[in-house]
Amino acid sequence: MTRRLDTQSAELADLRSQLNIMTLERDRLLDLSKQSTAFTASLRKGVAELEAQAAVARSQADAQVAAAFRHADGFKRQIQDRDQEIAALRVSIADRDRTYADLQGMASTHFAQLQESARLLVDGSSQPLRHAQSVITHQRAVILRQKRVIARQGFIPMHDPHMAAAAAGGLDAPGLSLNDVQLNARLCRILAERFP
Repeated sequence: MTRRLDTQSAELADLRSQLNIMTLERDRLLDLSKQSTAFTASLRKGVAELEAQAAVARSQADAQVAAAFRHADGFKRQIQDRDQEIAALRVSIADRDRTYADLQGMASTHFAQLQESARLLVDGSSQPLRHAQSVITHQRAVILRQKRVIARQGFIPMHDPHMAAAAAGGLDAPGLSLNDVQLNARLCRILAERFP
């Protein structure tokens, strides 16, 4: 009986020792569980922060890409506008070239005419030039006579019955007013300067 009690006491002591070991192991596992829970919470917090940062970075990248596309569209429109301006300038340059060629042709013709006029003036033997000079001389004499008549009488007597009837009816007759006489005088001066 004593032997059985000793055996049971030994078993009880062994069980208590195992219980203490298991209690210590349980406490250690509980501590580890608490630490792992805190670590897991920290990891979750870190993951959430990383996800938030990634979302912000993604939105910023999307905004930058959208801005880059807008700038690219703006540059594309500017290039198209420049192309249209260049095409319009090319058309304008072509028109100016044609106009310049026409002006060169006109200038050549005018220069040839000026040379011919200068030759006729220097020569003095041209029939049109002599006729123009005689017309100028005759017109100048007519104007001087008209001025003298108007200065003395205030009007020019008309020997043509049709012109007299027109003047009596209040119609203007060319060359019968002082303004017309002055205009004729200016014309004669210009012609005299042009064809001396």
